[in-house]
Amino acid sequence: MDIPILTIHYYDFNKYEPIGLVNSLSVHAISFLRGIVGGITSIFGGRQGVIQDKFLEVRNEILKELQQNAKKMGADLIVGLDIDITELGEDIIFAASATALKLKKKNNNKRNNKK
Repeated sequence: MDIPILTIHYYDFNKYEPIGLVNSLSVHAISFLRGIVGGITSIFGGRQGVIQDKFLEVRNEILKELQQNAKKMGADLIVGLDIDITELGEDIIFAASATALKLKKKNNNKRNNKK
């Protein structure tokens, strides 16, 4: 089962405890965009559907990796998702970071107060 990922920055403090920062990263050469599109868009103009599809593919890739990293930490929920896309030289960097949360264990040690 995939760990739910939420963009919200708040959670039920009584139910969950933070266990750490979780992140994922994917680096692609800018040429991957040029190679996909070629000169087609300059001829036809309009919406850049092929580029959009590639960005969605990369986004899904980093979210899947984020879930895998959180699972290794023992997380039950991921909150505060932030995705950044940065151009650095000839590369585009896709980075995702969030907070991994774990369900708190219920305290079943009830004391018997009978005297």
